[in-house]
Amino acid sequence: QVLSEATGFYESLIVELQQRHAVDCRVPTLSQGATLTGLPSAGNSVTEASAVALQFITSAAYLDNNATSRAAKEAAVRASCSACLIFLGDISRYRVLHSVGPPPIGHVSNGDTRRSDRWLIAEDLYVQAQLLCPQSGNPYNQQAVIATYRSDDLSAMLKYMRSLATPNPYLTARDNLTTLCNKLLASPPPTALRELTDRSRRHMEEGEATFVAGFCYLHAQLFMLQQLQEFEGLLGHMLTNLRVLVQSGRPGRGTLGPLFLISIFTAHNTCEAHATGEQHDSLALLRRSANRLAVELIAALACALAPLVPKAAAAAAATEAASVMSEAQFDAVAGNSTDADEMMPPSVALEEFASLLAAFLPLTMWVAQDPPCLMTLSLAARASLSSALSDVGNVLPSSTRALRSVPPVTSLCSELLGFDPLTPALAALVNSSGRGGELASVSQSDTNGLAAAHSSFIYLNLRKIAQSTARQNASGSSVSGSGQPQLFWHERTSRFSPTAELPETVAPSHGLPSVVPATEMGGGVRCGPSVADIGFPPAALEP
Repeated sequence: QVLSEATGFYESLIVELQQRHAVDCRVPTLSQGATLTGLPSAGNSVTEASAVALQFITSAAYLDNNATSRAAKEAAVRASCSACLIFLGDISRYRVLHSVGPPPIGHVSNGDTRRSDRWLIAEDLYVQAQLLCPQSGNPYNQQAVIATYRSDDLSAMLKYMRSLATPNPYLTARDNLTTLCNKLLASPPPTALRELTDRSRRHMEEGEATFVAGFCYLHAQLFMLQQLQEFEGLLGHMLTNLRVLVQSGRPGRGTLGPLFLISIFTAHNTCEAHATGEQHDSLALLRRSANRLAVELIAALACALAPLVPKAAAAAAATEAASVMSEAQFDAVAGNSTDADEMMPPSVALEEFASLLAAFLPLTMWVAQDPPCLMTLSLAARASLSSALSDVGNVLPSSTRALRSVPPVTSLCSELLGFDPLTPALAALVNSSGRGGELASVSQSDTNGLAAAHSSFIYLNLRKIAQSTARQNASGSSVSGSGQPQLFWHERTSRFSPTAELPETVAPSHGLPSVVPATEMGGGVRCGPSVADIGFPPAALEP
């Protein structure tokens, strides 16, 4: 009875706050079973893609240092509604924890069909609170708590770190993250991962779990500044495991996203910490060492994961060729194929490509900002990172390689808001868009558009790095004057390279053929396009 009354109170308060102050936070009437995303219904004149742009612009309002009184009032109302959503999430969580009646049903995020997870209702409320007030660390901490209930250490680590890396950090998250790291350090993960020869789902999932355990263990060492003398040896084992997974087309989508974000936080956290410490203090020296290791880890991850991008691009090109087949023809050819990636359904192949680009996007945003901690990269690691970024850039769809002033916005942009290490890039995106005047956006359901949008954003970031390299070389400044890896853009071949020398070939990187192998199609033969020439229709981007 008490929980039901509390639920009614906070739902009513959300409505009252919006009505009294004439501020539409786009929070639905929760008791009516409306979606938590606040996206308009199919009958609304506002399209889903336009709603993505609107969500980003309103969530990014905290970045405006010269907000009007009206904007300040809207921000206060959004923060209050966000707090109410967190309380509602807590109530839903308490219901499950203490089995006080069945959890409410009907609050499904945008058609989400994951029905077996009893924590989904609370999690969706916390996510909506995050979107309303991304500058607050509280919603991320609550999402991390949900992740601990699921024994998902990777997600819990990411969310606790996100909670700390906000303009208004939730300080309890540091204690929670410390508890998680102590638990991880108490149980060292296995260091060896056998070769994934049978590619069975169970075998690959076990291999991925081994890699994730090692990854989380390494970041626990860096956060706690413990056992750093063992780090480089364990890093070698983890990278070996990762290469085995990459050869088998893993890690999966759920694993890829957090890898770079967690690593960027660790580099940002240790760099910020040792910058404020005494130069010769023993703790400051430990942090300096941790920062160097964290940045080297980012470069190593990029090099290990970069081969996945050309592979995913090739699979998308091959399955695009197969998309003209009938379902029966596709099933017949796929049944005789030995390459599961080439013959996956076109929509799945494009989803894989889009999710992989989404994982690399924050990395390219961060490197393009030239953060100070990149100065600790060794010359060898910097050269390797340059090569990895070149390889990624050279397989981006040719139709998305355009120097536009504002890249298209996706829901990923809204999810990254509040993450301090990427604030300069996100603020630049908001400012260049004229606060929504010319902002193109892509809906989450438009996989084709997502792949194009992420490609376009990555391309702009890489060109920014290349322009920085060109300015450095033109001024005659030494390479050591910046920690940013050198990247060169060659106009004649429309390719990136880690050196000033013009690439001798325009073939895609990593040994992929320039033309996707021919696919037999109902008596005829059709060759797929070059990996670098995968096209996406202009309709994928909606103004």
